Amino acid sequence: MRKVRLVADGWQHIVHGATYSATPSREELLILLHVIAVKDWEYYHLDEIRAFLNADRSDKAKIYAKFTGDPNYHEIVKSVYGLKTASHDHQLTVINKLVEQMCSCTFVKEEADGLFIVYVYVDDFLITGDVHDKLKQFIESFRKITSTTEPIHNADTLLGMKIKRDREKKIISVSMIDRITDLEKKIPDAVIKTRNVPMPKSGYLIRDHEYDSLPAVSRQFLGKEDIAKYLTIVGCIIWIQGVRLKIIFAVLYLSWFSKQPRMHHLNMALYIIGYLSATKHLP
Repeated sequence: MRKVRLVADGWQHIVHGATYSATPSREELLILLHVIAVKDWEYYHLDEIRAFLNADRSDKAKIYAKFTGDPNYHEIVKSVYGLKTASHDHQLTVINKLVEQMCSCTFVKEEADGLFIVYVYVDDFLITGDVHDKLKQFIESFRKITSTTEPIHNADTLLGMKIKRDREKKIISVSMIDRITDLEKKIPDAVIKTRNVPMPKSGYLIRDHEYDSLPAVSRQFLGKEDIAKYLTIVGCIIWIQGVRLKIIFAVLYLSWFSKQPRMHHLNMALYIIGYLSATKHLP
């Protein structure tokens, strides 16, 4: 079987080989987009179809699985989603398909009449180059060895980020509108008030005695349910801060208190969401 969508139970994958699979930083993507904008290059986005199932397992240990209603055991020969080794095996397959490496996840190919750069984020590919006709030929040849979605020319969405291009000014602007909108829907009580700054200066309380001036409810330590809500918010805004740099210091402050947050810290996390909501269209 090659087309069925299977997901392994990773918790049961105890004896396994190498699991590490590098992913590029978002900063690398922003640098590449800057180069594309300044050089006025074209770029295409592709997504590999059933990526892990295209990769053979590199681990020599045999793995067997059972399916509901079937008493037989079946040997797993491909890197099924859920196996701890799947992403590692898939990356080895990608590396074997691609050309000289610039880093763990960015590849370059130089020819006499063209330069091609491939940025790989798991099963997403951003492909660019300096000669458009040659770039299209390169993508066609790449798709002969890798099953992908149709290439999207100058895609306006990449890895959850909105991309807007101004060719006249040679600028590509990046925003996090969709991620912020998702956060608004998840935490609707945070957007009741419009905020003009990420956090007020009075919100940065460090020492225990500084909390004494707060109302009793704000001084309280959070319960289990509110801690889960707090960590969810902090996790989301950590991802957003890579583009919305203005919130970095506020996010750092909230991250310090992830072990034992108070109601005050949750209120400040909600404050940040209110600010992001009011400014989500800023690139």
